[in-house]
Amino acid sequence: MSGTYMPGFTIELCSQLNISRDSLNLHSEDFELDLPVGHQINKAKPLIRELSTKEIKAYRARFGGVESDEKGGPEFPLDLVVGTVVAVDDHPNRDTNWVLKVRLGENIESVSKVITNLKSRPGYTVDSMMNQKVVVLNNVKRESFQGVTSEGMLMCAQDKEGIVLLTVDAADGSRVIPKGAVKKSKKGFNYKKKFKKLKMKTDENSIPRFGKLELCVGDTVVSLTAPKPNSKIV
Repeated sequence: MSGTYMPGFTIELCSQLNISRDSLNLHSEDFELDLPVGHQINKAKPLIRELSTKEIKAYRARFGGVESDEKGGPEFPLDLVVGTVVAVDDHPNRDTNWVLKVRLGENIESVSKVITNLKSRPGYTVDSMMNQKVVVLNNVKRESFQGVTSEGMLMCAQDKEGIVLLTVDAADGSRVIPKGAVKKSKKGFNYKKKFKKLKMKTDENSIPRFGKLELCVGDTVVSLTAPKPNSKIV
């Protein structure tokens, strides 16, 4: 069948084997070729070469078409993960920050380091943060804060009166996805440039939303540690 679907491959194969195309049974499911003893073949070289990145991009642009989602929901670029705060330490170089360790799964390797300025906010203490269920922006671009790299961000709701945490009763490692949206997240999300465009906020009942869609883990709706209606999510 190679002659039908890959004629160039077949021609090159016959050339290297030093045989005529008629010698191949191109319509059989079983490939059989008997070469006589002493048959001279030509110089061998790769029949299939690796495409360069430039060629792949060109072919994708030419033949890839437009990606569409069968569900028809809006794309959600954030990787939001449920976690539990397991350690609260002072930042070694910034008095207003904590360095949190947040467990994002069952394995010890799933602990993520998150820097937060909640230390300087009223109502937040080491005791209140310990074992707190949180929602972490896990695909945010990593940044160094005076020598300490933050591997994620705590998701909060904020207005002029203060700031509260997003939380949900779900297992560590669970993904938070707007109900009806399609998760299409990539590493290195640029929070400063792209997050505001998502227009995430809480409604009049303090339910966090992406547009009109509730943030959920399965059928469980994400909530807040304290009511904060009509507030932006940060």
